[in-house]
Amino acid sequence: MKHLELLFFVIFLYFLITNDNVLSKKCKKKKPSKTTKPPIDTFVMNTSFEFIFSDNLKDKKNQLKYFVDLMGRETCFNFIESPVSSIHTATLFKMDTECMAVATLNDKYITHSIHLNSSCMGRDKVLKLMYFSMELRYEFSKCVGKHQGQINEVNMAYVLKNYKCHFYHRLNGYMDFDLEPFIVTATFKRKKSTNITEPSALEQRNHAADFSFNDLKRLNSKVCGEECEDHPCGTCDNYGFRNVKNCDFCICPFFFTGGNCENLEKPKKPDDCGPQDITATKNEITRTLDINAECYYNIKPEKSSKRVRVKFIPIGDSIHWPCSSSKLLEVKYEKDRSKDGIMPCGKMKEFNVTASKGVSVLVYHDKIAHSFKMKMEIKAF
Repeated sequence: MKHLELLFFVIFLYFLITNDNVLSKKCKKKKPSKTTKPPIDTFVMNTSFEFIFSDNLKDKKNQLKYFVDLMGRETCFNFIESPVSSIHTATLFKMDTECMAVATLNDKYITHSIHLNSSCMGRDKVLKLMYFSMELRYEFSKCVGKHQGQINEVNMAYVLKNYKCHFYHRLNGYMDFDLEPFIVTATFKRKKSTNITEPSALEQRNHAADFSFNDLKRLNSKVCGEECEDHPCGTCDNYGFRNVKNCDFCICPFFFTGGNCENLEKPKKPDDCGPQDITATKNEITRTLDINAECYYNIKPEKSSKRVRVKFIPIGDSIHWPCSSSKLLEVKYEKDRSKDGIMPCGKMKEFNVTASKGVSVLVYHDKIAHSFKMKMEIKAF
């Protein structure tokens, strides 16, 4: 019996020293990703988000509730549909002629609403407008705060001035603002052209109007704080971040997957795509993109001192891809993988992409029913 007790003691001592847990797999500590943290904001917002629907949205109610649920899965917000809520506390979804998030000076309160029409009823645009509305609610909660119901200013301009609601310069990179006597509106920005592509006038999908990975990351950082900061697995790779609803999981930017966003997405049918990893050298190589399969490619320079240039050339008759549709092609060329890449649309035509020194070019194309191919001419210089 004494020998048995001694054996259990030795086993216990081993696990105590090694800090091993036999019930769950211990993850390895990781070096933090090179991300720039925003300035610390000491303001804490109430994360309960009440919402109501106007009568003219009854037929869209279930669809919108599903979108709200999607937002709730990856943020710290607790979304509550409350038909009996006061307009003073809840966010109102309503049909209107324009798509925008609105903050209104109403009966000594700042109230919030999301205005929709048929052009912005899709998932990504509804989520974008919700993001705008939550940003406005955060900023007004911060500057007006306990004075809700006691606002005596005669118009919104005086509210912004007297309560020092100086959020315009912090947010105008993400949304367009308009100030009217009693309202502040936030609407979609137009994507700016980039000099990394040739021609610079290449028609692109306006993904600035869609809810992006960086929108979600920014919102979580501002409102939810660093709830997962001390997680034993550390930070996520490739600018991903931990899901505040379950810190064991990372939320990854497009192109990446894995427990820590360390892996590139794999095609469902690799044989239809060819080699995923392509090395660019001083000698030009060509690859054909067949848009009959969904594929991901990683084009890296042969040396970290070199830059990758890729020319995309339609083969045969081109096609017209509506800019309002989902992306057909995306090309990422920046070191910050959290940023959206180039998404050409309209008439598909020839264009070039040049990455920064030592940075890989990531290429994705969707699967469509059309018989359409593009040639990639790849070179490092």
